[in-house]
Amino acid sequence: MDELPDRTSVAKNSLSVAAMFTCLDHTGNSGWRKAAELLANGLIRNYAPGEGVLPRHPVVVEDRAYYPVECTFDSRGRWYFSNRGKPQNYKPPEEPAIDASGAEGAARWYVSTGPMLAITQVYQGVHPRMPDLAKRILRFSLKPGMWKNTDAEGYPANEHGVSDGHFTCHTHYLIYLLDYAIATHDDWLKQFVREGYDYQRAGGVSRMGWYWPGAQEGDFTVFQIALGVRLSDAGLGDYWDDVDALVRNRLVEQQYVDLRAMRQIAGLKPDDMSRDALLTKYQGGFTVSWPTTIDKFMYGSNIASGTFGLYHAWHGITRFDKASGVATVNLFLNRTSPWMNVASWLPYQGKVELTNKQATRADVRIPGWVDINQVKCFKNNAPIHAARHNHRLFIHNLAPGDVIRLEFPQPVSTDHYYLPTFSHNYAITWRGSTVVDIGPRDGGFPGYPPQWPILQRDHMKTANTVEVRRVKRFVSDKVLPLY
Repeated sequence: MDELPDRTSVAKNSLSVAAMFTCLDHTGNSGWRKAAELLANGLIRNYAPGEGVLPRHPVVVEDRAYYPVECTFDSRGRWYFSNRGKPQNYKPPEEPAIDASGAEGAARWYVSTGPMLAITQVYQGVHPRMPDLAKRILRFSLKPGMWKNTDAEGYPANEHGVSDGHFTCHTHYLIYLLDYAIATHDDWLKQFVREGYDYQRAGGVSRMGWYWPGAQEGDFTVFQIALGVRLSDAGLGDYWDDVDALVRNRLVEQQYVDLRAMRQIAGLKPDDMSRDALLTKYQGGFTVSWPTTIDKFMYGSNIASGTFGLYHAWHGITRFDKASGVATVNLFLNRTSPWMNVASWLPYQGKVELTNKQATRADVRIPGWVDINQVKCFKNNAPIHAARHNHRLFIHNLAPGDVIRLEFPQPVSTDHYYLPTFSHNYAITWRGSTVVDIGPRDGGFPGYPPQWPILQRDHMKTANTVEVRRVKRFVSDKVLPLY
C-alpha cells in the first residue's frame, strides 16, 4: 500500500495535545490551543452514535467506542493498518477483545489513553459536539477482557484497576485516566486508579523503585513517578516516598551520564576521548533496567519520556502558594526555586537545608523512614521547636534569607526480597532511602541485550562528607503545569 503524506496516527496525535498545552503555557501563544483543538476535533471526524461501518473513527459498538489497534487514518477519514509485526489475537478493524491485541500488546493504551488525554486537556473531559464520546471510550477500556482474569480470586479486576498486561502502557493509561476522573469529578474512577497503582506497588520492591516482573522500561519508571506525584496531589494517598525511591534508585541509574562508562560500552578505554564528540550526543539518554543492570542500548521512547519523569519529580520537590505564603517541601532532593532552595546531604548525612526567599511559612513532609521524634530543627543555626502534625513539620514567621536546617539519623539496614522472575533472594542494603548495595550481582540475563552494572555505590556506604562544588544554578521564573 502506498504511503500517503497526510496520514496520521490516533495515539500520537492525541499525545501531542499535551505537548501543545506545554507550549501554550510556555509562550502564551493562543495558536497552540487552536492547534490542540484541531487535533482533538480530528479524533471524532465521522463519529456518530449507533452501529457504524468504516470509514468512521472511532468505531461504535453497542455502548462503546474504539479506534482499531495499529491503525492510522488520512485527511479523508480512510483507515490504514500498519501490520507492524504480526498482531496477535487481533484482525483490524475488529473491536479488540483482549488487552494483548495488536503488535504492542496494549489495546487499552492504544485506544483510550491519547483520545481521553486530548478530550480532557482541551474540553475537560466532555467534548462539546460529542459529549458521550469519552464515556464510550472509557467503557471500552473497562471491558473485562482488557484486565487480568481474577475469577479465581473472587473479584472482577476491571472494577479495581488490576492489570497483568503491558505495565508501561497501563501506567501511562492510568495517568490520563486520573486526569479524566478529576475533570469529571468521578470518585469511583479516582479510586480505581489508586487501586491500580497500589496493585503495581505490591509487585517487586517498591522501596528501591523496582516494580517490573521482568525488564523495567525507562518509560515505566517515569510514568510511575508521574502517577505517584499526581495521586499525591489529588489527595488519594501519600506516595512521595515511592517517588523518592524511584528517583534515587531507578531513574538516575537508567540514565547514561558517565562518559567513562559510555566509552567502555563503545569498546574504548575509559580515558579514550577520541569518540566523545559522538558519545556526548547520547549523554543523558535513558534505557531499560533489571534489578542490578541496564541495557547497553538506548531506546527512543525511553529517552523521550525521561524528561517527563524528571520534570514531575523536580516539580514535586517544593511548591509555593503565593496567597498564603506557604512553601511546601515534599521531597528531600535538591532544587533551586524563586521561593525556597532545597539542599540535601542525603545519603552521606541526614541533613537538609531550606533557604527561604519568599515564603512566610514552610510545610515540610518528613519521609516515612525518618523517626520524626529525632529530627532536630534549626533556624539560622539556632535550635527551634517546629510545630508538628502527623509526619509534617511547620515552620512559621519566616523572612527572606532565613535558613532552616533539619538534622536526623540515617538508619542503615539490609533486607531480603525474593523476585521469582530472577530466581534470586536479593540482599539489599539501604542508607536511609538510598540503595547502597545489592546482591547477588546479575551478570546479565540470557536472551536479552548486553547489560551494564548499576547501583555501584560503595562510595555511599560509609562516607559522611559531601563533595561540594561551586556552580552557577538556573532558577526558573515560571513553573509549567503537569500535563
